[in-house]
Amino acid sequence: MGANLYLFTLSTDNLTIINSNYGYQKGNIIIKEVYQRLRKSLAEDFVIARKNDEFIFYFVSQKDRETVKEFASQIINNLSLPYEIENNLVYLKIKIGIVARERENCQELIRKSRLALLFVDEKNSIKFYQDSMLGQLSGRLNLESKLRRAISKQEFILFYQPQLETKNNNIVAVEALIRWYHPAEGMISPGQFIPLAEDTGMILEIGDWVLHESLKQLKKWENKGFNNLTIAVNIAPQQFQQDKFVLKVKELLNKYNVSPSKLELEITERTVIKDVEYTVEVLNKLKFLGVKISIDDFGTGYSSLEYLNRFALDKLKIDKSFVHDQSNLNIVRTIIMMGSNLGLQVVAEGVETASELEFLIENNCKYYQGFYYTPPKPAFEIEKYF
Repeated sequence: MGANLYLFTLSTDNLTIINSNYGYQKGNIIIKEVYQRLRKSLAEDFVIARKNDEFIFYFVSQKDRETVKEFASQIINNLSLPYEIENNLVYLKIKIGIVARERENCQELIRKSRLALLFVDEKNSIKFYQDSMLGQLSGRLNLESKLRRAISKQEFILFYQPQLETKNNNIVAVEALIRWYHPAEGMISPGQFIPLAEDTGMILEIGDWVLHESLKQLKKWENKGFNNLTIAVNIAPQQFQQDKFVLKVKELLNKYNVSPSKLELEITERTVIKDVEYTVEVLNKLKFLGVKISIDDFGTGYSSLEYLNRFALDKLKIDKSFVHDQSNLNIVRTIIMMGSNLGLQVVAEGVETASELEFLIENNCKYYQGFYYTPPKPAFEIEKYF
């Protein structure tokens, strides 16, 4: 078996957020510490090159891909340990793109390893380059161009889905859900464009638009006499980590003259674990405003009981994957009991059948959301249910 040359491109994905919060001088200190940890993880004869927030290095070996992937995982584990800035712990999102070739010029290897980085997702921080990625990249670039146009042309609309009491179907809140209606291609799924928006930073502009439109719609409903509604808005990790996020929320509440208690911000577990101390600080400020906070897709991330106890939360939303899978019903029971013991409301997401709702009622889950009652609909249609 011949030796392969393995070239790695390592990216520190969220360093821009750290620079925004703490300044470039602190960011450079973090970069130096990343290099020092990386240096300790590699043999002395490894050459490490740096370009902006990326590090490039390579080695020649007869090791198979799985062994190389384990080696890359060890590097990520080491570099993902917390860094300290101004007595706060911050976490970097580390991604690695790898290309394996017997013979190829250096520029081509670097290009392909960087291309592999674009295909790293939340579940897997390491990607090997594949030739099929070139075709996929073309589609991604095309979608990115369309998404930028969609923002400038305001091609988005909001749909809304109620959250209800399980025992009597009283509506207690509505969740705002973004939809993209392309003039030629029709409706484009959020699953297609939200990950791209997060990768490219466009999620900040999109997230601001959703927050604006949601509060504007809530005020319209209040003017129609629907005064007992809470509106739930999903907040992306990049939004939450903005330096003036709390101030932005406060200004919008004042602009639309909406009570803070009528706004519920939904954040995911992957948002809160990136920097626990920072999360605690921001959540406390939001609670001081009077805003409600919920953890979305609970059970799919890494939140511990200790974190839940520290965070100023109002609600847990059980991920729909647990509600649908019969083998996970004990997990659902445990989350309901845990949420109740912590004094939190528990909402089961994605309820689609009468038997699923019956199970929730039997296990004292007081709230649910899902297609069983209604799929998400535009504002003028969903208000018929109020």
